[in-house]
Amino acid sequence: MNDDDEIRIVYSAENLVIAEHMRSVLANAGITANVPEATSQVFIGEVRAQLTTPGIWVHSQDSSKAKALIDQEVAKLCEQRNLRTDWICADCGEENSPEFAVCWSCQSEYETKVE
Repeated sequence: MNDDDEIRIVYSAENLVIAEHMRSVLANAGITANVPEATSQVFIGEVRAQLTTPGIWVHSQDSSKAKALIDQEVAKLCEQRNLRTDWICADCGEENSPEFAVCWSCQSEYETKVE
């Protein structure tokens, strides 16, 4: 086994959704990535409890490029989150917190207004 055959973890995600998003970002750039912890979950009643932090694993030759792409994506997501403020749903008038991309009341999507 040479160094190119090794796999390395390049990112530990908060949850499986973020891990899969980052895996998709890497796949779009032609980097094969795995999230092996995706199966390390249990269900307690109707609520999923995560036993481990999902990691993104790539071949060692791709690790530098993968880390850079993930860092760019994290920065982009943080910037988007920080730019948004509470918003009023255009369909039902309900006030929503910035972390909601969909109205909690009527499930209409957040719409950005260009002025």
